Amino acid sequence: MRLPRPFPVLGAGFLALALLPFLAAELEAQAPAPLSEGTRSLSFGIDGSGSSEAGIWMFLSDRANVGLLGTLDWTSEDRGGPRSDRSQFTLGLGPRIKWYMPQTPRVAPFWFGGLGFTHTRRSEEDEEDRTSRGLNLDGGFGVDWFPVDQISLGGWTGLRLSNGRAENDDTTTRLRTLTTGLRVHIYF
Repeated sequence: MRLPRPFPVLGAGFLALALLPFLAAELEAQAPAPLSEGTRSLSFGIDGSGSSEAGIWMFLSDRANVGLLGTLDWTSEDRGGPRSDRSQFTLGLGPRIKWYMPQTPRVAPFWFGGLGFTHTRRSEEDEEDRTSRGLNLDGGFGVDWFPVDQISLGGWTGLRLSNGRAENDDTTTRLRTLTTGLRVHIYF
């Protein structure tokens, strides 16, 4: 019986997967991640609602990383017909903290918490613009992965408690039980 030509490639792939746990420990021991006091980073990301974010971070210790994040969200739609043009623009700013748990040099799990202040402006055709301000309280769990020493790719999930107040004193309080996001850090 003759095996098809791709078999040696697949066999080598399965062998590499079988050896990966043994090789990964050796590779990780050679290149530690930059999780140390005084290290700074810039971050860029997106959360599950589509808002983009950018921030600056600094390690206060080998486990505590604090940052200041700014967020931006803009939507616009034209559905045709009367009162069809709508847009919304939201800016946010607030502090964050990550508390890293014991980790391997390439994978760093963390708990996080944060506070966010938002300002939103809504426009609708033939109506007066409306503004509102909000306060968000975030908390949850995430993981940073270091494919190279000075860059990490991370994801997180958690809860968000939001309180928004419009110009006419209408108040909205909301608990989001699942928030997610992805973030890239560049360390220096």
